[in-house]
Amino acid sequence: MLTGSGAAFALGCQTPPYCEPLGACGGEVTVAGAALTQWVTTNQNACLDQIQPTPNPVSLVAQPPKAAGDRPTERGTSDWCSGLALRQDGTLQQYLRWSPTIPVQHATLDLKADGSYDMHITYDAMQHVEFPASCLSAQGVSQSCAAFGRNLKEILAQEPNIYNPHCYPSEVSGCACDYDLSLFSGPSGQWAADSSSATLTFFDGLGGPPALATYCQKGDSLELTGKEGSRLFNQFGMRSIKFNRPTCHDGVQSQSLGELGIDCGGSCNPELPANMGPPGCPDTCSDGIQNGLEEGIDCGGTCPMCECHNGVQDAWEEGVDCGGPCKNVCACFDGVMSAGEDGVDCGGICTKPCL
Repeated sequence: MLTGSGAAFALGCQTPPYCEPLGACGGEVTVAGAALTQWVTTNQNACLDQIQPTPNPVSLVAQPPKAAGDRPTERGTSDWCSGLALRQDGTLQQYLRWSPTIPVQHATLDLKADGSYDMHITYDAMQHVEFPASCLSAQGVSQSCAAFGRNLKEILAQEPNIYNPHCYPSEVSGCACDYDLSLFSGPSGQWAADSSSATLTFFDGLGGPPALATYCQKGDSLELTGKEGSRLFNQFGMRSIKFNRPTCHDGVQSQSLGELGIDCGGSCNPELPANMGPPGCPDTCSDGIQNGLEEGIDCGGTCPMCECHNGVQDAWEEGVDCGGPCKNVCACFDGVMSAGEDGVDCGGICTKPCL
């Protein structure tokens, strides 16, 4: 039996790390003679130990106690209705939202022969918020959840990193709303390698502290771990990343392969002219395959919602495949000339032109 304060401290306060350290074997991180060596990663290869889910509304959920060593931390609390600002007619004028730390979707690390580097990181995750019925009523919101979602979409359209907001009736609140959130980050500066200690040092060009990482390069992979528990690239919660050499099928646009879009152009389409744009690299929302952040073929993620083309009225729609988060306006299918139209169900707010 262990006794003494030292034993009690060891048993009571030590918790296993959430992100296990990767290899530290050193190796060659750049291609000899190349001006640029690029490494790419996707979400399953990046570990963050302080991802925080969206806060639960204070009026709905009693927060459970935190278990020792439990990571990520339990959800914070917030009453989302308090972030709404309404016009006199009861429609939304402003929505003050909260951006949590979310997982990495993909990232590229560019190591240049001149000793500089660029790191580009895309974070992406679906967010879920609840608006209690009592709070909506007190605020003066009298719309259906689908109409509220359409109004919320108009407000969030000003945010370039929010996609497909949609709202629907909730069994535990008035309206539940989901949307896809993407955040973009990444430092740049100078880098240096110490092969004797298998350490890479990334100097922040904006004056932040140097970020040290142990590394292991074998074959087509490069593993980085924040040295002695430090954060990689000074990014919040980021502890380890496994990179791979870019390919034409990794879902990431590669500069070293000369790609003009995601997995297209450059050496991925050598038959195309070097300066060819969209014809060789079609918009991902119309290329006939599931790629990028899409949840289906040419829909979901940064593309229109997949459910806006399924031929049924979903809970977040005001009609069949119209209203709410969908591009189609329901008034454009009612057989009469409505406000904003140039003719019966055509022109103006409608996607169908008047002949």
